[in-house]
Amino acid sequence: MRAGRPRLWPPPGERVLRRAKADRHRIALGLFLIGIILLCFWWYEQHLRTVCDISGGKWERFGSVEHCNPKTTDGGRSCKDTSECQGACLVEKITDTSGTCSEYRYFAECVNGLYNGAVSELCWK
Repeated sequence: MRAGRPRLWPPPGERVLRRAKADRHRIALGLFLIGIILLCFWWYEQHLRTVCDISGGKWERFGSVEHCNPKTTDGGRSCKDTSECQGACLVEKITDTSGTCSEYRYFAECVNGLYNGAVSELCWK
């Protein structure tokens, strides 16, 4: 055995190289996992859009969020209050006492509708 300072294994320079290589692998693995997560979100949104289209809905933007606006089964039916419809009971004039059920459940803008027996501006935001 040699006297003096103990010999380091692996040499200090090689340790730095191994650490740098391990760091590169960790970074690559992290980026790979982030990519997989983003791909899953993209696939899920495409799936939701397809289901929305198949069910007769429309993919719309409401504020800063996009989502499915489902079609109602009672669209066009006569109504006297919004509670009778899946969407809203829409009126043409403010003086109307009856209206028709909306074709879609939500609205990107405000509409005139019957609510609690009176015409009021209905807004979904």
